[in-house]
This record gives sequence, C-alpha cells and structure tokens, in this order.
Amino acid sequence: MMLPREITAADFIEHTTPAVKALFDAIAEEQARYEPLRTAFQSAHEMHYADFITADLQEDFDDQQVQHKYAQAAEAKMQALLVSQSLEVLCGAVLQIGKQGISLILKDGDRYSKGRVIGSQPLSNVVWYGRNQAMHWEAGPPTNKHTKRCFETLAKEFGPQFEFKDSPRNMAWDILITIGWSSYDEYEKDMHEILDN
Repeated sequence: MMLPREITAADFIEHTTPAVKALFDAIAEEQARYEPLRTAFQSAHEMHYADFITADLQEDFDDQQVQHKYAQAAEAKMQALLVSQSLEVLCGAVLQIGKQGISLILKDGDRYSKGRVIGSQPLSNVVWYGRNQAMHWEAGPPTNKHTKRCFETLAKEFGPQFEFKDSPRNMAWDILITIGWSSYDEYEKDMHEILDN
C-alpha cells in the first residue's frame, strides 16, 4: 500500500513528542532516585571491601568469615550497578526513537552524516550506533565494525566510559550526557537539524 505522501520530519517529531517528553520526565525522576542510591551502594562496597582486605590479612578471621566479607562487598557493587538499569533503558528508548526518525526520513547515504559534530562524529552517527549498542549491550562488545569504530572514537575523545570492558553495560546514559540531551527541547532542536536538512 502506498502512502499518499512521504513522512516529513515535522510529522515524525510531532507524533513522537508525547512519548519522548514522557521519557525525559521519567529520566529526570530516575536520576533523582539513582544518585543517592548509587552513592550509598558505592560507599557500602568500599566499606565492605576494606573489611574484606583487613580480614584477609589478619589471623583472627577464618576462611568462611573472609569469604562472607568478600560476598558483602560484591553484593554492594552489584546493587550499585543494578540501580542504573532503568535509567539506561529509558535513555536507550530516546535513542531508539531518534534512530527511527533517522531511518524513516533520511536516505541511506545521509543517515550517518547529519547534525552537529560530537567530537569528530556527526550526531546522527552517534545516535544510530549508540542506539545499536543500547539495544544489544547484553550480548557483549559490538561486533559491527561501524558501531565499534563509533565507540572507539567516543572513548578517545570523551573518556574511558565508552570503552568495552569485561562486564558489558548499556551506555545509553553516557551517550545522552555526551551529546547534551538532558531535556526534550535539546532533543527536538537536534532532531530538526538532523531531519530537516
């Protein structure tokens, strides 16, 4: 079935506005909830890890006590990682909608070259490959060469938070921070710049 006309950037942005605004509202709520929890769990991890090291070096503790202290430290570290999950999923959803707009409106050759420059990469490129990583992070480091290159460049230009280490993680929140999408207005301005040209 043919559509009566092509979908425009204005169509896409207008009809996705309620969803994207709701996502940014939810991200703000999650950030407010996340920061104190992360700080508390990180502090607990540091305290339990220091207890583990002390117990391991002293003769007064048996192996079972030492292992228990290590388990407490590991649990606190895992809790610190888990509290970020909902925040990262919400940020990934923003990248997903942005990527859908790029897919619908732009032709293949333009999809990776539009928008302001983030370090040395066009914004549309970072959104596209940032979304790919966010949707498939649990499978480990990306195997797609373009996604790898995007993140290698981000790591070189913005820091080690974009490096792939032993524990896979969703980097959508780091992407939104780096590209400056902390509100719907910033997102909308950039999406118009990407899609209207």
